Amino acid sequence: MKKAKEWYVFPIPFVFLRRRDVVVELNRKPIQRQYRLRGHGRPEGGEIYIAGPLPAGGLVTIHRNTSVCEFRLPN
Repeated sequence: MKKAKEWYVFPIPFVFLRRRDVVVELNRKPIQRQYRLRGHGRPEGGEIYIAGPLPAGGLVTIHRNTSVCEFRLPN
């Protein structure tokens, strides 16, 4: 029988609308494992579920991927 994956849950303390709005790093490198985001569009933020196992003493960093928007004001 195949062992079920372990999932580690971390809070995302900001609102996000799309997956690309959230950057997830493990030990300061982009995460290379399966993860899921929950809570798209919630003002209080959401959660990230990362498939384990994670390395002991590892550092998970979650931050926003913001873009700059340019608006032209009418004359």
